[in-house]
Formats: sequence, structure tokens, C-alpha cells
Amino acid sequence: MNVAIKGSVQMNVKYSYQGTDNCMGTVTYLTSKSSVAHVDANGVITGVKAGNAIIRAVLQNGLYVDCNVTVRKAPKKVELSASSIDLGVGQEFRLYGRIYYSGGSFIYTAGDTSIAQFQNSNPDAISIAADGTITGLKPGTAYVRLYTYNGKGGGTLCRINVAPGPDWITLNEISVELSVNQSRTLYCDRSAGCMTAFEYTSSNPDVVRVVANGSSCTLYAVGSGTAKITASSSNGKTAECEVRVYALPESASFESASVQMGAGETKALPKVIISSSKGECAKGVTYTSSNASVAKVNADGDVTGVAPGNAAIYATAYNGVTATCAITVYPAPKSIQISADKTRLAVGETANVTAKVDTIGSYTLSAEDSSVLEIKGDTVTARKVGKTNVIAKSYNGVIAKLEIEVLPTAGSVALNPGRITLGTGMTAELKTTIPDNTLATISFESMDETVAKVDANGKVTAIGKGTARIFARVEGMDAAYDTCEVTVKPMPETVELTESEINLFIGESKKLNAKALSGADANCYGAITFASNDASVAEVRADGTITAIGAGETKIVARSTANANVFAECTVKVTEAKVWLNERAVTLGVGESFVNAIHTANVAESMNVVSSAPEVAVMDVTGKITAKQIGETTITVTCGEDSAQCVVTVKAAPTGVELSETALTLCTGETAALTARATGENAAGRIQYASKDENVVRVDENGEITAVGAGETEIVAKTYVEGVEAICRVSVVNAPEKIRFAEMDELILSKGDTYRLAQPVITSSLGKCDTRYTLAISRSGIATIAEKNGYYDITAANVGSAVLRVKTLNGKSASLKLIVVEAPTAIEFDPDTIRLGMGETYEPRILGNNGSVIAATFSSDSSCVTVENGKLVANAKGKATITARSIYFDNLKTSIEIEVVDLAKEFTFGDAEYRMGVGENFELTTVTSENTAVAALEYESDDESVARVDRSGVVYAIGVGEATVTAKAQNGATAMKKIIVSKMATKVELLPQEISACLQDTVQLSVRFGSDQEYANLYFDSADDSIATVDQNGLVRFHALGTTTISAEAYNGLSDTIEVHVEKTPTAISFAQSKALILLGDRAQLKPVFDQGACYFTLESSNPEIISIGADGYLEANQKGTAKITLKTNVVGLKAEIDVEVVDKLEGIVVELGKDTLELHETTQVIYSLRPTNLLGTGKVRFESSNTQVATVDASGVVTGVAYGEAEIRVIAGDGTVGKAKVNVLGGKRRAFVAYYYGEPTDHGGHLTFSANDAYSFADALKAATVEGRAYDICGPISNAPKSTLFSRIDEHFRDTTDDDTSVLYFCSHGGARDEYYFGIPNNYDSENDDEYRIYASELYNHIVKIKGKVVVVMVSCGAGGLIDALREKLGSENGRISILASSHSDSSSSFYSVSDRTNCVDYYTFALLHGLGYSASQDLAGMPHGWMSFVAPADANSDGSVTVGELFDYAKRLTMYLVQNKVGGKGYYGTVRQTPQSYISDLLRDLILFKR
Repeated sequence: MNVAIKGSVQMNVKYSYQGTDNCMGTVTYLTSKSSVAHVDANGVITGVKAGNAIIRAVLQNGLYVDCNVTVRKAPKKVELSASSIDLGVGQEFRLYGRIYYSGGSFIYTAGDTSIAQFQNSNPDAISIAADGTITGLKPGTAYVRLYTYNGKGGGTLCRINVAPGPDWITLNEISVELSVNQSRTLYCDRSAGCMTAFEYTSSNPDVVRVVANGSSCTLYAVGSGTAKITASSSNGKTAECEVRVYALPESASFESASVQMGAGETKALPKVIISSSKGECAKGVTYTSSNASVAKVNADGDVTGVAPGNAAIYATAYNGVTATCAITVYPAPKSIQISADKTRLAVGETANVTAKVDTIGSYTLSAEDSSVLEIKGDTVTARKVGKTNVIAKSYNGVIAKLEIEVLPTAGSVALNPGRITLGTGMTAELKTTIPDNTLATISFESMDETVAKVDANGKVTAIGKGTARIFARVEGMDAAYDTCEVTVKPMPETVELTESEINLFIGESKKLNAKALSGADANCYGAITFASNDASVAEVRADGTITAIGAGETKIVARSTANANVFAECTVKVTEAKVWLNERAVTLGVGESFVNAIHTANVAESMNVVSSAPEVAVMDVTGKITAKQIGETTITVTCGEDSAQCVVTVKAAPTGVELSETALTLCTGETAALTARATGENAAGRIQYASKDENVVRVDENGEITAVGAGETEIVAKTYVEGVEAICRVSVVNAPEKIRFAEMDELILSKGDTYRLAQPVITSSLGKCDTRYTLAISRSGIATIAEKNGYYDITAANVGSAVLRVKTLNGKSASLKLIVVEAPTAIEFDPDTIRLGMGETYEPRILGNNGSVIAATFSSDSSCVTVENGKLVANAKGKATITARSIYFDNLKTSIEIEVVDLAKEFTFGDAEYRMGVGENFELTTVTSENTAVAALEYESDDESVARVDRSGVVYAIGVGEATVTAKAQNGATAMKKIIVSKMATKVELLPQEISACLQDTVQLSVRFGSDQEYANLYFDSADDSIATVDQNGLVRFHALGTTTISAEAYNGLSDTIEVHVEKTPTAISFAQSKALILLGDRAQLKPVFDQGACYFTLESSNPEIISIGADGYLEANQKGTAKITLKTNVVGLKAEIDVEVVDKLEGIVVELGKDTLELHETTQVIYSLRPTNLLGTGKVRFESSNTQVATVDASGVVTGVAYGEAEIRVIAGDGTVGKAKVNVLGGKRRAFVAYYYGEPTDHGGHLTFSANDAYSFADALKAATVEGRAYDICGPISNAPKSTLFSRIDEHFRDTTDDDTSVLYFCSHGGARDEYYFGIPNNYDSENDDEYRIYASELYNHIVKIKGKVVVVMVSCGAGGLIDALREKLGSENGRISILASSHSDSSSSFYSVSDRTNCVDYYTFALLHGLGYSASQDLAGMPHGWMSFVAPADANSDGSVTVGELFDYAKRLTMYLVQNKVGGKGYYGTVRQTPQSYISDLLRDLILFKR
């Protein structure tokens, strides 16, 4: 302890007991030299004279403590170590004081407070500790002195100036990547006008060691991993830099060790893989070539073939580890070939295209018409019908073309065959046919794979016994499908013969019967063929009839056609005989005769015939057997020594004939087998078949029927007994030519309901035809179909739509759309009024309120109408309430009152004819006499190619022509209506086009269609019936003064509307001129002048050969001359006249445009006037443009801007007279958006000091641009916007863009990567947790992609190339309309120039961009004042006065790389020499003009 002479200091003593203060003690103080220092009982020490003494404090228990006391001499003078100090808030400074005394001095310490103490004039500004440590508290000024006890030091002051601490500090990089043994210097900046000291710490010194050096620090990478470097200011502000340290590379290799390329070609080298056992390595390498005359490489790893030969490219990591890639350069291609796996595609179909150059080299594929074909990679997709070339272009410009034709997708498909029979295990190929000039992808499906399966090519494999339906569908076309019915039978296992051995005489014949069996099943696949092993012994016919040829023995083989290994044999022994009979056994009925032919071997012996029981049957020498009575006899024929026998069995005479079929319907050419059997007790009798009309059918002796021609006849099967016969009625019909559904419109069913489909209408022009058909559905999940009693029931299963298909046996088909909807909530009768004629049977129709057909049951409350089999029967006159109840939807019912009157004996449909347009429909309405009705009608059209009629009497116009529709009532009464069908209307125009009339007038409207061959029935309507009404014949009547409109609408949606003005009745009328002119061949409207109001009028010409009056009231100039035109009205006494001359030459045309400057796609009207001024009509003018690439003009004089430029619009009259006017068309609109981030809450300062100058300079430069007549509409510069604000401003500014526009977006900010590239991040936010300022690439893309037209994004940040890397795939889908110009690689920072003058601070990339435009963003760098340097843009490479995207980036890239490499180490330089700007520029945007002054 130090004390001054006469100075005092308190001695404080502390004591404890076992570590606590829970004790009491009494202290006694002693001094070793009272002449030097005195101590009182309270421990106050007082200096007596200079020297040293020991003061002891003693407790009552003897414990003590000593304090060495130095008594200093009285101070003489005081000095301070500084007279002025500048501090920042929070910053500390140690101020030292030296106190002089007689004979010496000492440095003041905190132990000398009894001698002197620091005094502070402003405790709010600073604090000062006893040892002289000063801390800045807040901005201001304070004075400090060291004042001694004896008054010395009062005049020795130190002034303390406290400046504000920094509002922020920042490091020049927020993220750094290093590898072990690398180092990097970080620079710490702070806000302006402040003072501070910096401290630097590493969160992980084992990874990164940091060495402080004032406002900078050096990072040393010592181990792999991550660390956070924190810079702290004296007032607590911090800045951070994330550091990732990669492992020291141990090995390097290319992903592919070799590359082949053509001379002049540039390719990206294979990926370099750098590895280490210590962890992940950095990717950065330096590329060099072993032979730059063969292959050169740039810093990005893009290798270019220079000349044929071999070279090696080396990729070297920072520590020397190297990878090698062998490069072989071939001569540049001279030719290229292109091929495709398909050159004809359906819309939506794809094909693979392959191109091959004659040597080695890359190529690109493109379509001449991208609207027809879309190309991605090597895959082309057909987009619309047409033809275009796929162009394969080698890297050096060699081109080959391949034409691809895109056809419509087939709307139908036909399967052939439509039905087949197969044996199990067999296969068959189904063939499909689609309409000409269409294409389709066909898919196949089996409805029962346990019976038959089908592969993708239509190959059917039979699996098991049964029937399956095979579907062939056109992919993408729900209605395009067809079916094939496949019947599968078991394969035969054995063949069974009626006889295993037969003995025949030479010349004798006998039939051998055989059948194939699968187990006991005779219904198996295939037929039986017969063959003789020795045809010289016996021959066999196809039906198994064996004929003995020569003596000997042979085998007859009966073989299955389905399996050659399945067969049976019959041994045939042939002997020579002089006599033999056709039949060896015969069964006859009593009284029947039969000739059993006798054959002899031309011998002279006599022949004898004997019956063993002549009373039973006898035979004469001709072979005729006569049966006499029931029994059995043997007939023996003897010729010499040889004989032949026949056993004759006689049974009772037949009393009847039983047929296998009593009625048949066959299609022409079809066959059928008819079998007959004589009947009666123990009866027998041979059957003979005969056709009553062999022009209809023929029948052979075995009952095989062949249909010959359409018609009806009978096949008679008769016995020998007169009248004992049977008849089979045969109807032969023609093959169907057409089939359609009875339901004409789409069929709507409710889910869960069942509908019985009406029999389809099947017709042939030859007359009655085969009505057999099948039904299929395209989507079995929508509805199921089941055949019942010759009808098909459709059960709706799920909501959706499908296509029903009916198909005749000969392949004719028709489709009907089926729609399944949710269940209805109510039902009703359709129609809602029913009147029946007595005796009629009528089937009502029930509809749901969802439009669906409803299956229902009916009940009646009166016997006058009863219900039988779901139909109403009108029994007696009267009224009945009929109630319909839904079968499938409980609680849904409806009722209707039906009146029964006398059944009409005759009826009509009103007018005998009705005219329609193709596609139109209307419902026939019956006309009967009073108190009669007819409701149950059957309808028929005599030409369904013209008009069809459904069972409700709705007529549908199908094709142009005439047809007669006939309706037949149940009592035989008929009515007919002639239907005339014209072409569908393509235009509906009401005449006159405007009506001015008075109350006395009536006006009959007429209609003009697109041509005389067109027609449509119209619905007329008046918008205000109180002013004018119109009936359905188009007759207009007028009721009150005013204006309204009358419209007419056709069935196909075409309509026209005219204005109707009802005015006061005029009392006088005249023409404004006494004479007018009209150009030869022109038409003109002639309007009169009324003294008041108006009335309807007509015109007459005195000479129609010169001027005629058209149907619309227009004058028509036919030949030169003059005619008098007379106006007539319905108002008594009003008329007017004018002379009109037809001329053949005009005096001139005056032309002007509504607007002479147009936007793209904007329109304006040509305004012209003809000379002379009293000319009527249009002058037959036509319009043309001198440059349709710039502006077009249509037939009505509407000019449309097409592209930037100037064009002349010409008005050319019918006589050749021309008038002209010029139009200028502007290009697409130009917009720009500029945003920057600078990192502090005050403008134009702080870290990224250059960003404000960048942004304002960029915007200033664009303001001077005019491109295609357009200035840039600029939003911004916007600073430090959170992403929500940034995106809303972008969306709003570019909201109205079109495909013609060009938009530029400029961003200057920090940049980095967390999974993907981001930018933004000013330093006044929580960089760890606040993502509102971290704007990710994908987020920005989601807003940029909404901008229509061409988009150029300029990104200035560290790692800006990461934006390209993150979006490259997405940008590829935008067809090249978006480009990105980035300031650096994804792994490189961007460099900048930073000095105190904020208008001189600039990043080198932005400086280079603007310099390319002729604009100086920094006087220091450009050597020119801030602003425009030159009217000529240095980036204008071709000196055409404009700068394209490609020109600007190429220039800026070169200048940026020059600046960062040549300014390094200079004043204000921050960054890296590695900075290389990157771009994503498509061919579409490379030549886009970005700037022009």
C-alpha cells in the first residue's frame, strides 16, 4: 500500500472461520515504524515521513496479517501519457500518469489513490477506472486529470473525444471456402463517422485459425470442417463469415478419362473428381493443355478442338494433385445424317431422332416449325397436324433435314376378323384398320383372360374354353374402339370312327363317319380330314365317303385338323366281285320303294334276284326294293357264282316328320344344316328335301341349306307317304350396310339405374337385312351390359362417360355416348301432356331432374287406362291418373293425368314439307280431328342418310337431300312429311340490317345465309315487345315510339341482331341530292331525308339493266348509264326520286388512319373518302399493305401492327384509283426492374457501398435507351426489400406483359448457397434465422416465369452463377425466352471497387456492363466523369448502332476479367482474380437488342 506524507488510507481486515464469515473477532493494529507510518485503533494509516513500514493487524486469538506500507514524498508535478484521445462508444484506452516528487518519480497505479485520483469532467461521456482505464460511454467530450492530495496536476488535462460506435460492421465475405493449408484475408468495414476497435474469433480453431490485424484478419485453414469467424466492434456489433475448409486433396481424376471431338468444337470436360481420405475436397482446379495447337481449354473447363491430333488436358488442384484427360481431335464434320424410328406421327405421339456426323462432333436438333413438332433432347413430340423438317445441325454448321409428318389421331378403328374360333393354346394375329391419313397408337385388352389373352401387338392366345371379347382402343380417343369375339374350344384328344373295318367290292362306296373328342366333349376345335394310304385300293372324299378302286387292303386315316397327331384308322378290304349293291342294309317303311343300285363287272352271266321273305320286301333286276309289310328279309343278287346281299328292314309307315329347325333367318351367302326324322310308332321312312324357291335358298339331299338371295321361302322335308311332311320357313336377308342406335342423342343414366337399349336400326339399300348385332362399352367401370331376351340392359355403375358401340356380324358399327350422373332428386313424365286414342298401347318415358332416363313402374287409378307389361293401355274414354315410381331410387315418384279419347282414323303432321339444315332437329307434331288423338306411333325414314327419326318422333337432319318420314299408328293410319335438308348455315344475316319505321308499317324480315345451298330454321325475338314484336315467320309489327332490337338465332348458335327504330310518321320525304354517281359494279345504300320521324320504304329502278335493287335494298350498278330511282312507302302520298349515274372512273381517294402509330397487335381503321363527293357506295375498294411483315390490313380496312417498322397502307378502288397513308408500328414494350441490397438502414453507405451506385447507374443508363420505338419503363431502384415486398413489386410491374415484350431485371446484393443459390441478405438482420431477406433461386424463378415475353436477368453477387446452376433445367423448359447474365461462378465471389466517394464505388461487372453501353459508373475506373462517355457503345461489335444481349455479355465478361486481374492489390480493390462472369443465353435471345440510344 502506498500513502503520502500526511496522507491517510483505511486498512480493511477480513477474517473467517472454516471458510465462512460466521465468527467474531477483535483487531489490534500495530506499526513497525511509527516514525514512518502511524496507525490508529480503527486501522487508519497516516504517512509521517518518507520510508517503509509494516502495519500488522492482530486478532485476539493471535492470528495476524501484515501490510507493507510505502510513504511517498509529497508530489511536485504530474504528467499524463496522452493529451488527447479519440474513442468510440464502448472502446477502452489506458491513460497513464507519472507523479514527480523531490528526487524521483513513479507511475501512478490503482494503489496510489491516497496520493492522487483521476477526475472526470463528463461521466456521461466516459468512465475512468482507478488504474486510468477510460471507456467511451456515449458520444461527447470529457476532460481527465490526475489530481494529487496536495493540489498538483490540476492543469494537466487529457481531452477525450467519444465518437459514436458503428451502427454496423461487416466482413467483405459472408462465406468462404478454403482447403487445408490455404489462407484468406477478410476485411472488416464499419458504418461511416464512427470509431471502434475490432476483435476476431474462430468458433473452431482446429479448423480455422484467425490472426487479427486491425480492420482485417487472416484466416488459416488447418483442418477440414466448418467454423464461424466473428468480428466484434467495441460497442458490441458483430459480423460473421461462415468458413468451410475442405480436406487436402490426395488424388484427382476425370469422370471420363478421354474425350473425342471435332476440330472447332467446344465441349465441357468431364467432371473432375478430387478426393481425400480426410473428407470432401474443394472442386476448384486449374486447367492446362499439353498441346494448345490441338486442343485448348479455358478456365471453366471448356475444351475446344483446334486441329486434328491428340492432346492431354490437365486439371490441377491448388496443392499440385493433377488429373489427366486424353483428348482426340478429329477433322471437322463434312456431312451429317439424320433418321427417326418413325417419320409419321399422330398428334401427341413421340419418336426418337438420331443424327450422326461423318467423323466426330456434337449436333443440335430443332424443328423448322415448332408448332408442329416439339423437340427435347433426341425426342420429338407431335403437337399439331402438318409437315415440318427436323434439322440436325453439327457444331460447325453442317445441316441435314428429315421430314416428319404429323397426322390426326384416328377417330375410329376396325378389328379384323370380328370373330374367331381357336383351340386352347392356339394364337391368332388381329389386324387393325384406321381411316386414311390418320395415325393411332392401338392398345388391346381381353375382357376374360381365363379364356383368351392378347398382347400389345394384337396377338391372341387361347387359354380356356369359353368366349371372350377383345378390345382394340385408340389411345386418347374414348370413342375409337372395336371388338373381336373369340370363342375358345378344347383341342381334340382322340378321333372316334363309326367303323374300324369295312369290306367293299370294287366300285362299291360307303360313308365313314368320324368325330373329334376332348374327353367326352365332341364340341372341340377343328375339323376332320380323310386320306387313303393307298388310293389304288380305295379313295375317300372329304365327307368320308369311301370308294373301292382295286382289290387289296388299305387304311383310311381320319385326322384332326387341329392336331395332326390326333387321328384314327379304318381298315378297308376291297375284293373283286361280279356283282354288288350300293347298300348292304336298308330300312324302309311299309309301302316305300327304294332303288339299291346293282353293279356288275360286265360279265355275260345272267343275274338272279331272290328275297328270303317276299311277303316283307322284294327287289327287281333294276335294284328297286318294295317294302310290303313289317319284318326283315335278305335280298340276294346272284351273277354266276358270285352274289351280293342286302338286308331290308321294314317298319311301319311314318305318320309325321320332325325338323331340327322350323324357321331360319340367314344372310345371303350363309349356310345352315337342317335335319329331319320320320316319326310314328316303329316307323321309318327316307326324307327328301326341296326348296320352293331356289332363287332364295337351295337345299341338298342331306338338308344343307345355302342362302342365295334376299326373300322368303320354305324348305319341305317330305316322306314317301303323301302329306306326311314338314316345312321350315327360311327368310334370307341382305348383309347390313348401316347400323345406328335407336337413341339419337347421348344417353344419360343415373348411377345405379338400369336401362333397356332399344333395338338398333340396321339397314341395307338392297332391302331387308340381317339384324343380328353385338354391343360393347369402352369403359366397363362406367356401366355394365347384359343380354336378355334379345335386348341389352345397361346398368350405370359409376359417374363418368363412356362410348357404347353396336356392331353387325359383318363389321358395320355405330357409337353412342353414355353419360352416368348422380342420382336424381325428382322425376317427371316426358312429354308432360299425354292424350291417348282409345285402344292404343303407349310406353311412357320418365326423366330425372338431372336429365337421365329413369326405369320406372306404372300404376293407374282408373280402368280406362290400365298398365300391362310396363305400357299403358287405353281401354275406354275418360281420364286416369298415372303414377310412375322409380325402380331403383326409393321415394321418387311422379303423376300425370291422361285423357283417353277416340282413336284418330287419320292424322297429319300439318305442312307436307319441312326444310332443315344439316345437324338440326325438330319434333313432329300430329294434327287430328277434334276429340281424337293418336300417340303410339312407329316412325320410319325412307333415307336415313338424309334424315333420321327416333321413336319419339324427333327428326334429325343428317345429310343434304330429301327424305320422307312416315308414322304409322296402331290402327294402321299413317302420315308422311317430306324433309328437305340443306347444308348447315355458316352465316345468318337478317335483311334489312336496320329498320326505321312508323306505327303504320309492317316489315317482313328475310334471311341471307352463307350460300343458297344453306338453311336453318330461326328463332326470332324482340328485346322490347312494347315497341316492336316479331312472330316466328319474321313479320315485324310496331306498337310504340322507341328503339329496340330484334334477333334471330339458328340451331347451331349462329345469330344476327338488327336495330329497330319506331318513329313519328313523316309528312314529307326527299333525297339530299338531285343526282348521284355510283361506280360500275358497286353496290350502295340510298338513304332519304324525312321531315320528321321515319317510315319503312322500298326502292324501284327505272332501268334495272343499269341499276337494279338487291334483296337488301341496295343499289347494284350493272352497266354505264343513268336510271331513276323511286322511293315508295306505306304512308299515303309519300315518295321521292333521284337520278343515279353509273360511271367507270373515280377522281381520287383521300386516305387517313385512325392512328398512324400502333402498338404490336393494336388495330386502327382506314378512313377514306371517294371523289367526287356525290359518289354512292364503297367504290369497290380493297386494301393492301406494302409490308405485311410490319402491318396487315383486312378486307374491312382494319390495320393490325405485326412487327416494328413502317408500312404503307393503300386503298385501291375497283377502277384502279389508289389512295395511301403510312403507319408506324412500335416494338414490344420494354420494362426494367432494379433492386439492390447494401446492408444498413441508411441510404448510400455501409457494406456493399457500391450497390446503390450500381443500381442507380444501371437505371440511369436504361433511361437513355430507345429500342424499336420504346423506352424502358423502370421500377426502382428498390433497396433492401424483404422478399414479400420484392416479389409483389416484380409481379405488379410485369403484370401486363405480353409475349412481345422484353423485360430486364437487375439485382445487386450479397449471394450464397444453402442447398441452392440465394441473394439479398443486408447485414441489419438475423442472418441465421430470418429468411425474409434470403431470396432463393427457385423463389425468384416462380415470379420471373410469370413474366411473359423475353426476360433478361442480370445478377450481381458472390456466387451469382449459382442462379444459373439452380435454374438450368427449368430454364430449358421455357424455350430460350429467359436469359441470365451472372457476375461470377457459383463458387467465386464478385469483386468490387470501394472508396469513400460513393459515386466512384462500383462492382467491376456492373461497371463493365455499363461501360459496354458507353456509360461511366466510376470516374476512377473509367477515367471519365460519372455518366455518358460516348454516344457509341463499345459493346456494339458489329457497329449497327445497337447492343444485343450476346454483345453486351461478351464485352462485359472480357472487361470484368481484365479489371479483376489487373486491379488486384490496388486502392479500393476487394475480391478475387478468379471471378469469371457466367451466362445462360439462348439462340433466341443472343441477338435480342437490349440497348440503343
